[in-house]
Amino acid sequence: MKNICIITPSIGKYSETFIQNQIDYLPFNKKIVTTGIGELADENGTPLAALNFISKLRRFIGRKLLNKNFESQQNKLLAKYLIKNKVEHVLFQYGTTAKVGYGACVMANIPYTVHFHGYDAYTYLFDRKYYEHVLKYAKNVIVVSDHMKNKLISLGGNQKSIKIIPYGSNFSTKEPFNSKQKKTNTKFLAVGRFVEKKAPYITILAFSEALKVKNDITLDMIGDGDLLNLCKDIVKGLGLNNEIKFHGSCNHEMVRKMMHECDYFIQHSKIASSGDSEGLPNAIIEALNMRKPVISTFHSGIPEIVKDGVNGFLSEELDIQGMANNIIDSTNHNFSFSEMKFLKLENSIKQLTDVLNG
Repeated sequence: MKNICIITPSIGKYSETFIQNQIDYLPFNKKIVTTGIGELADENGTPLAALNFISKLRRFIGRKLLNKNFESQQNKLLAKYLIKNKVEHVLFQYGTTAKVGYGACVMANIPYTVHFHGYDAYTYLFDRKYYEHVLKYAKNVIVVSDHMKNKLISLGGNQKSIKIIPYGSNFSTKEPFNSKQKKTNTKFLAVGRFVEKKAPYITILAFSEALKVKNDITLDMIGDGDLLNLCKDIVKGLGLNNEIKFHGSCNHEMVRKMMHECDYFIQHSKIASSGDSEGLPNAIIEALNMRKPVISTFHSGIPEIVKDGVNGFLSEELDIQGMANNIIDSTNHNFSFSEMKFLKLENSIKQLTDVLNG
């Protein structure tokens, strides 16, 4: 069995679902290295370099004053780790993580794959020189949508080395949750971090407009983040505490349960002021796999899986009234999933396995 090393910002409860799925299900002998706040560590959190106080001081000074020297030290440290553990292939989670360690792979003559997810393909567009180096030496580049592929090609990525592998989900309509409670309202659900690119405040404003026409709809919002308190204030100010409920961060099983019980999924994705954008939102994939119509936006890779008027409705970014109209119209629309290609987790893992074995 092939020895690979997955290098990621974090693991466990702090990692993204799609990254944790790859860690759990890729059929290889796996070593995990986290970049954390800049110090490389193994899956147990043990730093790759055991440093005494003087060494730590030198590295701190080197990092502050001679950043290139610090990066060189990190690359040498990682290269030594990869060789010692007989790693045959490295998988970088995020293009920004590859910046930390692609030099180590070049030093150790070990092929690497870079998996782009979202912000790393958009926020850092100004750093063209950095991406030219990362993409130049990569054996494979994984993206989640055509939209992202085109972005990386514009940065000098080799079209032949870029593979599109959408995320997959193990959510399906075959769920054990059969609520006997008779529904009195149509339920909408939003799942995701309360951050600018997911614009939960726009979702709330659109929902408040829709409530002026339909008073039998409710919205449940799962997630936390910097904008959560702002959104709570907006809901309170609008007097919609009964119609819009916040559930905070929930475990995967609770998300699955609430998604099963909802009627529609909603998310107003947009380009953030930093340029940050979605890749292919995992929650939207999960909703579609459970045959829940999606109310969202013409943003990044979303239109590649949500077909306007077929398995959901899409509006332009920041179009509050447009999303409100879609919320209203969705309750009387016959959506179809008959021709939709369901994005299953097992298929996504198999495709990535084949790439890493190639």
